[in-house]
Amino acid sequence: MKENNRQVLTKLKEKITSVDFERLLYNGKARIACSVVLFVLTFAAVLFATSFLPHMTASPVSENLPEEYETVTQTTTQPETQEETSSEAATEAETLNKSKFKRDKTVKAAVATGDDRVDEDSGGNRVVDSSTNSNNSDVVVSTATIGTAKADKSLLTDYTYAVSGGLQGPVRINNDIFLFGNSSERIIGHATIGGFRYYFNNYGAKASRTGIDVSKHQGTIDWAQVKAAGVDYAIIRIAYRGYGSDGIMRIDPQFEANINGARANGIDVGVYFFSQAVNVDEAVEEASLVLNTLNGRKLQYPVYIDMEYANAKRSGRADKISKRVRTDCAVAFCETVRNSGYKAGIYASKAFYDDELTFSRIAGYNIWVAHYTKSVTDFSHCYKMWQYSEKGKISGIKYKVDLDISFYDYAKGNDMSKAGSNVIFVPDSLELAKYTGAEALVNAYSENPTDDNYNSAFSAVNSLSDQRVVSALNKKLDAIKEKAESTTVEETTEKQTNEPLTEATEQTII
Repeated sequence: MKENNRQVLTKLKEKITSVDFERLLYNGKARIACSVVLFVLTFAAVLFATSFLPHMTASPVSENLPEEYETVTQTTTQPETQEETSSEAATEAETLNKSKFKRDKTVKAAVATGDDRVDEDSGGNRVVDSSTNSNNSDVVVSTATIGTAKADKSLLTDYTYAVSGGLQGPVRINNDIFLFGNSSERIIGHATIGGFRYYFNNYGAKASRTGIDVSKHQGTIDWAQVKAAGVDYAIIRIAYRGYGSDGIMRIDPQFEANINGARANGIDVGVYFFSQAVNVDEAVEEASLVLNTLNGRKLQYPVYIDMEYANAKRSGRADKISKRVRTDCAVAFCETVRNSGYKAGIYASKAFYDDELTFSRIAGYNIWVAHYTKSVTDFSHCYKMWQYSEKGKISGIKYKVDLDISFYDYAKGNDMSKAGSNVIFVPDSLELAKYTGAEALVNAYSENPTDDNYNSAFSAVNSLSDQRVVSALNKKLDAIKEKAESTTVEETTEKQTNEPLTEATEQTII
């Protein structure tokens, strides 16, 4: 074929060189023949190029791509070969129109039978990884004894004065709990009391909430005993998707009993869904089932999507989806929840967050991390809740239960960083007497605003060691002084106005 092409080109060249182009150009009829010759030459050149030159692969056109690769909202089972950069993650995030994720009110599911194999329920078999492979022993929770301290409420400020000398262990003052060491020093940071982990802020006050997460795998729960053990909140499994190819969703058979029992005993609640979504549509479907099952019930804590491997072999339907698609699913679930008025969050282990999710795209949701370690987790991202053990033993629960600590009070909507800020600690009763005595002198000046009383109060106030109290009491003194001086001026003016005119004054007026 190539040899025939060469012969054609040779003959064309001979014919073309024999043509007198100059004469043809001046011959009107010949101009048509010239055009035909040029066309034939061009066609031959193209034929030659396609026969001799290497073939080039054309750039793909998006409209010719398979549908599943056109947007990041579609699933792909191809593993990613390299780490996504932040710019790539940002580009992918922009392709998700978050406002489009709406609850599908038609989504329903049957209540699970309770047979893990039939229901394809892997919730009872935690898959360990580098952050959940712990040899820690069981955590037996016992009710801690909370002591009391000698405390006096300030009569002039919002502060409470408390004597710290001799205090040890947890102590309640007003509505806050403080922890004292063997030398009556306030403990700041993480500490364990009665098996539970707690966090104490810069004022020494407890700035954490104690929680558990439960499912049908904890059996029937006595929620009154759980409350008495010191549990503040519970994250309850509401439903899950099976790990098999069909991906059938089911309602946790203990969900209704758990949420009703927890709420009846004053325990704050949130819910989680064990996800096996392999694309965005399934993630929206999972969120819709949660919302439809809740049916408007109030939650204090978020609705979480639980993202983890289905089994140790990682053979679950969602275990091999790409990092990009898995992150898409997390975003789709959370946005569907948000768009229905609930707080949204994500649960995963520390390693799962690092390896299987693009954190920059999910940082705006409520992050709940699992990391089992004897020390404090070194999870490098911002988080509001930490699951620190899967081996908790609590009165009222027959089987082992996950233990959690929340650093955000979802019921009150604050991070508890100001807890205990209104308590002023003094070492002993003598020091306490200085504070109460200073307040008494301020009151004495208020009742009789003389210079001597002011000086006595001012001296006593400014001898105190806590500058917060000094500032507050000085403001009181200044306000009393200003009022007293204003009253004096008014009385003087009124007195002058009411004085009878003297003879000299009358003559002046005349």
